[in-house]
Amino acid sequence: MAAVMYAYMNYKYGVGSDALKNGHYPTVLRYIDWIVTTPLIVLKFPQLLSGSKGAGAIATLVIVADFIMIIFGFIGETSININNSTSFNIVGVAMFGISMLAWLFILFILYSSVTTASADKLGPIQSGLSKLKLFILLGWAIYPLGYLITLLSDDPSMRLVRELVYNIADLFNKVGFGMVALYAVQQLVNETKMRQSLSEL
Repeated sequence: MAAVMYAYMNYKYGVGSDALKNGHYPTVLRYIDWIVTTPLIVLKFPQLLSGSKGAGAIATLVIVADFIMIIFGFIGETSININNSTSFNIVGVAMFGISMLAWLFILFILYSSVTTASADKLGPIQSGLSKLKLFILLGWAIYPLGYLITLLSDDPSMRLVRELVYNIADLFNKVGFGMVALYAVQQLVNETKMRQSLSEL
């Protein structure tokens, strides 16, 4: 999904494109990407907790909070700096605040419920979950920086900086997160095979 959206963003908004020359940016495409990919990212937590008590409730909470975070972020970011209107900036600040609260709620669930539910899991799962939580804590903190660039400045050159910030954040979070999740599963498979081999001796 991310690869397809980035290919289209490059086609429509790449360097030298008419859209970019006219001051248009791929904000709508980014949020379409995020409304699909970020729920898939947070769903990795209840998936790795499969069979644990409360995994279903965790899935529901993080998905709902994720949708709130993305939807209000979109409303805010598309309202900022329209005709340099202060009232739109107030909307942008309010939507930013709601979006941030949803992100903090996701972190709360991950560092409370997920930590508790993973207490009886094997080492590779616990280690993987700990690393994945850091992506949501540190990696997702990059996105508000891009939002704030738009909120605090109507300079077109700063919007290009915002796009760069979002590109770096997406690369780090999607590729890095996926690699850590895959590594955790591989470690779990290896440990399971080793235990089976030992039990057969």
